[in-house]
This record gives sequence, structure tokens and C-alpha cells, in this order.
Amino acid sequence: MLFLIDNRIVVQNRERTFLTAEISAGATSLAVRSVDSNEWADNAWVIVGEIGSENAEVLQINGAPSDGTSLTVDNAGSGGARYSHSADEPVYNIPYNQLKVERATTENGAKTTLATVDLQPSDFQTAYDDIINTTGFGFAAFYNSNNANQSPYSDAIPYGTQTATSLARMTQQVRTLLDEQEDNFIKDTEIADAINSRQRMVINDRMWTFNETERSQSLVSNKLDYNIDTDIKTLHTCRVDSRPVKYISRAEWERFNYDTDATSETPTALSVFVNKMRFWPRPTTASVTTTLSGALTDSATTIPVTSVSGFQRADYFRFKVNGEVIYANAVDTSTNEFTGCSRAQEGTTAAAHSDTDTVTEQNIVYTGQLYATDLEELNDQTVIPEPDVLTYGAAADLANGKLKDVSRGDRMEAKYAQVFDDLRDKFSIKFTSQMSRVKVEGEYGSRGLANPNLHPSDVIAP
Repeated sequence: MLFLIDNRIVVQNRERTFLTAEISAGATSLAVRSVDSNEWADNAWVIVGEIGSENAEVLQINGAPSDGTSLTVDNAGSGGARYSHSADEPVYNIPYNQLKVERATTENGAKTTLATVDLQPSDFQTAYDDIINTTGFGFAAFYNSNNANQSPYSDAIPYGTQTATSLARMTQQVRTLLDEQEDNFIKDTEIADAINSRQRMVINDRMWTFNETERSQSLVSNKLDYNIDTDIKTLHTCRVDSRPVKYISRAEWERFNYDTDATSETPTALSVFVNKMRFWPRPTTASVTTTLSGALTDSATTIPVTSVSGFQRADYFRFKVNGEVIYANAVDTSTNEFTGCSRAQEGTTAAAHSDTDTVTEQNIVYTGQLYATDLEELNDQTVIPEPDVLTYGAAADLANGKLKDVSRGDRMEAKYAQVFDDLRDKFSIKFTSQMSRVKVEGEYGSRGLANPNLHPSDVIAP
């Protein structure tokens, strides 16, 4: 597994100055344009030279700098510059001088350090090759060998091939389509922006079956309005206490709620307004709660509670423990256990829970369509099952815009149209209106049907 970490990250938005005179190999004094003693400190690390140039190197400040035009440096405690440098080469004040590479067997597992390697600023990337491990996930962080400070870890990097729907693979594919393999002219961030733009176009084209979601909440006594999750753009269905709830207009909801103070009611209708579900009648009974009757691991599928009484099942028993939503297929009333449990539902994370933690029924269940979620990290996955529609679309945008290559842009746009049509063919439009009822005989008048419920062979000629 070869790790390649972009060295340019470590100099982004960092304090810098420039050499005002050339220096020879072995030099320990740098003549520079200006130094602010509030920004440059003893034992801090600097890169002399531009990232990727053959003589770029990491040095260490030797002695507390004063405001002025000079820096004293050494080669991490001994000697001086390894290479000669010309006037006007940059000197970057950097927070880290090494790269720490770690590995875990799972994406969220405990990390073990594989190596700590010096930055290689003469290349655009610092490399480390793990020739021992072939499975698991790798992590990289910049590291300061002087004070042991380190940056946040990178995203988990799978040792195997990343999936075709990951941002990393799609970025690589766009570069292949554009013949732009280096992050020099077209930046990875620009490719990500183009992919996200096309993803929004596709998601907003129609109500796709692959973009549906299901969420749940808990009823609160006397509370009639409930926030809809902000990533949901369209509501399809809703049920409360396992019973479907009818959608009504805002005007009708206001008419229903005029001078109404119902008691012991379960909502039968809802209106959607300002991203809230507003029920009628007002629910006066809160969701059932109980407590765990034992500690719970993050993978347990049988969950013991004080009592299962009052919990209702439509498709599943649904409940929340701390922040984790759990579905259960059945209950054992003799032992007060939920069985056949599916952990970490609705985008939550499986976790261990303690004895006596509260268990709350999720008896508001609603379905809907999601907004497009921008892909930001390399491991982020698009919900669109055919990633070619995004890579061709992004390549078309960048060819026409950044590269000014209209011919290539037209070819990519034609491929985008083709794969988008394939996507439409594979994934049906969601039905959101009620199906028509079967009419009774006589409602068709002069259309000549003896019995509209029979097959067309029974049509009578006019």
C-alpha cells in the first residue's frame, strides 16, 4: 500500500518570507525580507524553496528570532542547509516536519503507528510504502518531532480498491477523461465542485427510488409540530402509532385546529409548513419509554429492557437509546426483550449503552426524498448508483470551462446524456398520488362499456 501525501497542504495559508541573498550548502544564516518575532519561534520548522523544486528542504530555526531580516537555522540540530539556494526563494514557516502513517483493521478501529517519515518537499508528495499489510485502513497525519503536535488524521484510506461511487475514484476517473493526472492545473477541489454540481442536477431531476429515506421521531405530549430533518426535501408518507396519517392543506389544518383542545388523541392528519410536520388532533400521550435492564454492546441484536409493554410494531418496533435508532423484528414478552434487532438505523451510529439507559419508542415514522449531499472527503459515497453520470458531467464542465476545450466538452456532454438516459431507464419514477378507484357500472355513460371491470374483449360497439 503506497501512501502519497500532498506536501502543499503543510504550507497553505502559512507565514512566509523570501531570501534576499543566495546561500551556499552548509549555511546557517538566512538573509530574508522580514521576520516577525510573534510568528517565527525558536525550534520551529521552515521549508526553504518551493514545494516540488529539487533543492527544497526542511530546516529548523536555531535561536529565538528577533524582528528583522535574518534567521538562524540548522539541520534539525546540527549542520546547516543541505543545498544552495538563490535569492527570492520562499521560506515557509511550517507547523510540522514529518508524516505519521498509521493503520487500523476497521475504519473506526484502534490505530497502530506504521512509521514516521520526514517530509520530502523536493517532491509534491511525501511517500511511504507499507509492504507488509494488505488489508485494513490507513491514516496519515502531519507530525512535529520537536513538540509531538500533530494534525488531524486523514480520512480512512482502504488498502483495497475504493468503490466506484467514492469521491476518490470519481476524481481519478475525471482526471483520466481529461488527461490531467496531476493536481497542478486542475485542482482536486475543482473536480469535487464539478462532481457535486452534477450530482445536484441529477438528484433534482426527479424523485429517484435510490434517493429515498425513512426517519422516525417520538411523540411529545401536547406538542403538535415536529421538525422535518433538514436533509429531506419532499415528504412522501407519515404514520403515527403505526397508523397512516392523511396530508391536509395548511388552510384545512388551521380550520381543524380552530378552538380545539382534544384530549387522549392520536393524530390522524398533518400539514407541512416551514419544514415542520404539524399534526391534528394534538397528541396528548407521549411515546412509551422504558430502560435497559443490562449493559448493551455496540453489536448486540437481543436487547433486554425493563418492560416491552406499550411498544407497537407496524413493520418494526422502533426505538432510540441515547442517540442510536434501533429496529426490532419481535419482542419476547416473557423475558422483556427486543429480538432480531438492526442497529445504527437512520444514519445513526452503533454504540455501547449502559444499564438503566432510557429507551424511547419512535412512533412517528415518515418517508421522503433527500437533498443532494455534497461529497467532501475522499471516502464519501454518492447515492447515485451509476457514477459515470457524474464523471462525464464533471469532465464536460471542466473541459468547457477550465480547459477551454469545447470539442472534448461536447464529447463528454454527449456521453453524459447517454448514461443519464440509461439511469432513467433503470430507476423508475416514484408514484406519489393515489391510484384511481375502479368505477362501477353506469359511471361511463355513453362510452359503451357493458361492465367497466371486465376485460377489453367485452367492450360493446357504440
